[in-house]
Amino acid sequence: MQRQNKIKTFSKNNKIFFTTKSKQTIVISEKHKAYTEDMKNYFYYYYKAVKTKNKTADFSVFKKHLVRGFKLFPIWFPSIPEPLSTTKEILKFANLKKVTLSLIWALIVA
Repeated sequence: MQRQNKIKTFSKNNKIFFTTKSKQTIVISEKHKAYTEDMKNYFYYYYKAVKTKNKTADFSVFKKHLVRGFKLFPIWFPSIPEPLSTTKEILKFANLKKVTLSLIWALIVA
């Protein structure tokens, strides 16, 4: 994955903001500051994981996000989502059966 350049970073109200020249922004909570280098180095990996609102991907609070490539329903995320392609690779590696996946989805939407 290629390192992203020219990401401006600043903190305000217990949140950390990462912004590009074209005003695309990721917001994370101060409690997730361990992700700071990843946000700067791989900005678009995280930014493009979800459909943004007003060019902002706000991962600072527990909320629903529309995951790009997954059209069934929004997913609750307690922190930082990853792209659907990463999830597919994990499921493939884990070799989960359809029954197991159904149970997992039932827990997610509950």
